[in-house]
Amino acid sequence: MSLIHVTGNTYCIDLGYSYVGLYRIGKNDAVLLDTGRPGEEGDILLNAIRENNIIIKAIISTHAHIDHVGNNSLLKNHFNSTIAMHFNEAGLCFSDLSIKNANPILDLHHAKRFYSNMVCKTDRLILDSDDKITFEGADFSIFHAPGHSPGHICVITPDGVAYLGDALLGKSSLRAAKLPYAFSHSADIKSKEQLRGLKADGYILSHKDILGDISPLIDSGIKKVNDTTTRVFRLIEGEMEFGAILKKAISEFNIRIDSYEKYARVERLFRPFLEYLVETNQVVLYSKDGCLYYSTI
Repeated sequence: MSLIHVTGNTYCIDLGYSYVGLYRIGKNDAVLLDTGRPGEEGDILLNAIRENNIIIKAIISTHAHIDHVGNNSLLKNHFNSTIAMHFNEAGLCFSDLSIKNANPILDLHHAKRFYSNMVCKTDRLILDSDDKITFEGADFSIFHAPGHSPGHICVITPDGVAYLGDALLGKSSLRAAKLPYAFSHSADIKSKEQLRGLKADGYILSHKDILGDISPLIDSGIKKVNDTTTRVFRLIEGEMEFGAILKKAISEFNIRIDSYEKYARVERLFRPFLEYLVETNQVVLYSKDGCLYYSTI
């Protein structure tokens, strides 16, 4: 599989569901930006690396979601790659227990079953104060963009190309997302606004674009969150418990749930919208008769 050339020594690899970034250093060495999902994408990634005679010296992970760190351990085992990640994200994939902690609806058995491929050892922690990280003499700039996850970062290669991870979704992904995910929508919107100040010679989106201008996507991304939040707000009638609102949302957004894993994922996508409504003083959350209720103001 050929690499997709962006500019200079910056490339990306199409894994099907996502792009991962790659920066070549010298003839054979490279730094990888994210690693994709385990399984088929891991096979595609390894084949592309082998066909191009590349040695992965390091991996910089934008955040600890399975479609971004799912092959970290696989590559570390093959190449003894150094893994770098924001300290908030490193804690999320430290062990099966930390994965369960990030997915409280899952029992430990199912956390292992669904997400054990996320577990990896982070060798270099990226702090909030860090604005660059260096591998093999190449400097990668760090742009902190928390919101989609607690410590999400964007990585700018020495060529000036910004790999944005999930800080922004491409047009097709944004259209397809019924409940676009953010750990905190308020923080995510703030980070999207700050992306307007990120000047790069090109932008790679994990799902799945290579762009010269991201301004329209910033506007579209914020609008999608606000429009979805409005739809969620309209589901709340009187005082309602979380489960009742979620049940209405499953119907409203035409979501099919046919497994425990799917239910857990949908709840994880949906809950931050209610939290955002509470944070923005559109909805109140209170306890009554031993239950928690949401009510519009």
